[in-house]
This record gives sequence, C-alpha cells and structure tokens, in this order.
Amino acid sequence: MKIPRFLFALVLLCALTVSAQEIEKKDDPEQRLKDLGQKIASAHTSAEVREATDALNGLMSELRKGNAENQNLQNERIQAFRRTAQRWSQILVLEEQGSVSAALQRLQEMERDSFNQDLSWLPADLVKTKRQALLQKLVSNEEIDDPIIKQVDQIVASIKSPSDITDARMKIERLSRVVSSLGSSQQSIFNLVAELNSMEVAMRAGDPSSVTLFRGAISSSPWQDKLAPIREQILATSLVTRFDLPEFSTAKGETVVAKLEGLADAAAERGEWAKTLEYLKALGVARGYAGNYGIVLGYADSEFAGISAFVAGQNLEKADQYATAADCYRAVLRSMGKRVPTKAATERLLAITKDHPEVAQSITSTHEGGPPFLGR
Repeated sequence: MKIPRFLFALVLLCALTVSAQEIEKKDDPEQRLKDLGQKIASAHTSAEVREATDALNGLMSELRKGNAENQNLQNERIQAFRRTAQRWSQILVLEEQGSVSAALQRLQEMERDSFNQDLSWLPADLVKTKRQALLQKLVSNEEIDDPIIKQVDQIVASIKSPSDITDARMKIERLSRVVSSLGSSQQSIFNLVAELNSMEVAMRAGDPSSVTLFRGAISSSPWQDKLAPIREQILATSLVTRFDLPEFSTAKGETVVAKLEGLADAAAERGEWAKTLEYLKALGVARGYAGNYGIVLGYADSEFAGISAFVAGQNLEKADQYATAADCYRAVLRSMGKRVPTKAATERLLAITKDHPEVAQSITSTHEGGPPFLGR
C-alpha cells in the first residue's frame, strides 16, 4: 500500500518538530542548570560537586554565541549558581578533612549571605540534615581535627559529679572567649555554658522543679546526652531533700523515675498510702511537673486523686467525721489506677455503714437504687 505524499510529509514534520524540541530542551541553559543542581544536591563527595561545577564552563562558552542581552542575564544566573556550588563543595571538603567546626561556619555563612547566590536548587531539608550531621560529628567523631572541640569534649568528660560543674563551666567559658571564628559550633558551646549554669543554679537551690525547667531546654547542645547522668544526680539530690526520701539511695532502678515508681509500688502493696502519695508527688516533679504536684494532679490524675481521697477518709474517720469519710471512700471507688486502694476503701465503707447506721441511712436516701460504695 502506497502512503500518500501529504501523510508522509505530516509524519516527517512531526518527527522534525519533536527532534527540534528535544534539541532545544537539551540546549536550554535553565534546564541544564536545573539538571546540574539536581546532580550537586545528590552528591556525596566534594569531587562529585566539582565535576558538576566544571560543566558550567562549557555552558558559559555556549552562551557567548547568543545575543548580548540574553548572554548577560544567563551569565549572572550561572555565576550565582557557581558561587553556591563552590560553597557547598567547600563544606563537603572541610567535612572530609575533619574540620567540622569550619564546615559548620561555612554552612551558616552560606545560609546567611544569600545575596548573589542561587539557593533554589539546594533543598532546605538537605541543608538541615547536613547541619544536624555536622553537629553530631562534633562529639561523636574521634577523627575530628578541631583542638577547641576536643578540649570541650575532655572537659565535659571530666564532669563525674555535680561538684565538678562549676570548674568545668569556668574552663569552657574561657575557651568560648577565644573561639569567635567557630561559627555554629561557637553557639553550641554557648548553649553548653548556659546549660551548665542552669545546673549550678538548680544544685544550689536544691529545688527539683528548677532541674525540670532546664531538662531538654538546650536542645542545640551536642553535649546534652553526655550530661544526662549529672542532671539525674542533681534531680535525685533535690527530690530526696524536698520530700524527705532517705530510702531513695537504696531503691532499685536505673533512673530517678524508675526508682520512684518502684518505691510507690512497694508502699502501695504495704498499704502505706500517705507514703505512696509522697512518692507520687516526687514522681510528678521528676517527670517534669513544675510547682505544686498535688494541685496539678489533684484535678487531672485519677490515681493520685483516688489515693488522696483515701488518706483524707482515714483522717476524717479519726476525727469521727464518718459521713464525710464515707464520701471520700466513695470517691476512691470512682478513681482508676493500678495503685488506687479500691479494696481498702470498700472495706472501710462497709465498716462505717455497719458501725454507724445513721450514715448508711443518709447515704441510702441520697443514692437510692443501689449500694453507693459501688460508685453509683
């Protein structure tokens, strides 16, 4: 079958049009810059970045063949691209050489000095990830060739107890005065000094709520995790003093919270409800509550409220206020929590209604339809 000439011409025209579009796309400077940007952003080494940056030379040579106006515009665009690519390459080079603090400084400068740069091809998440990785290397990479950071590491490692904090803080402060060129790592050192100062204040005040206020507050300090055991020591000492917990020193558990949980469980099993409350108050502070734990949890924590109600009921019974005591025990039965003295409250409520019939009659008349001590 013979193809008509007009159809053949149409197919040929379409093929030529597609080919021209592909050539135009390939020669489009913007598209080529975009491709180079993607290549640099996905690079893992400085050599890969340099390879992509070198391709700009050929692109600029081709632009000289175009009209002057277009050439100037594209030349400015490429130069801005080149400046950013070169800075990114420097960051990777410094990281590869172990000069992490200098790499952080270059990264900070690149973000701050956006004038005459082209950051459109460098994803914000990529920059953020690189910053976090460099901060982590400041304290985790033994190959870092940074004498200042190494000194700070050694000083932090020398803090074995709260009594070592003041001397360490003074040494790090002296170092911070001579590291103005450290850039981002300088800010990390300042944050470290602020954290050590907060720990000193909490230690002198003996106030556990002060400890909880600074715990986790200095999130940009790479040394925060290394100081966690010292914070725990300060918190433990403060809690023992405030809540009179001499038995805390022999409690089992790896953390302050774990030890208090164990003490509260043991006290509840022995039926020492007033003591259980003290452990729960201390536990609340250890978990981060500031101020009066009893007031905070009296409205929010069912377990704390239930145990508080039982202790109040016991005190009211001793004062011969049996009707009000019965109300307290009923409140216990409405509470939830593994340590709530439900069984003990039921026994006391049955004893009151048996020994004081007038209280039982009063409760029955107010709550007809079932036993009030079942929480109705």
